[in-house]
Amino acid sequence: MKIIDFQLIMLLTILAFLAICSYQDLRYRIAENKYVFMIALLCIPLILINDIGIFQIAPIVLLVLFYSLGWMGGADIKVLIPLMASLPIFGIIILWKVALMTYIGFVIAFVVRTRSISLKMEVPFMPSIFMGVLAYVVFLAMQ
Repeated sequence: MKIIDFQLIMLLTILAFLAICSYQDLRYRIAENKYVFMIALLCIPLILINDIGIFQIAPIVLLVLFYSLGWMGGADIKVLIPLMASLPIFGIIILWKVALMTYIGFVIAFVVRTRSISLKMEVPFMPSIFMGVLAYVVFLAMQ
């Protein structure tokens, strides 16, 4: 089995757990730890086969800052940190581009729906993470 095939299988499994977490985040505004930790465990083999460099470490510092400022919840951070460490740099770029575009769409929809804006808006981020990983999986499958 090639490394790309192994990565694809692991990422598809991670996507299944991210789908569950996304549903929970949208419906209940919380993601259960058992699914979040499964995602982290599934990232371990990916971390071992990819080289970890400064490009994987820098976003992790940024995530901790976002969490400390209250801009992201704990489940989002617990999912993103292992993903940042397990993806190669172009995977991280794809994940962040798609996740941020999706999140901006969620924020716009939230503002239009509630007609209010605040830095402490409770807009779910887990579906954006799901979309970012899905975009990377599609990119990886097309290789």
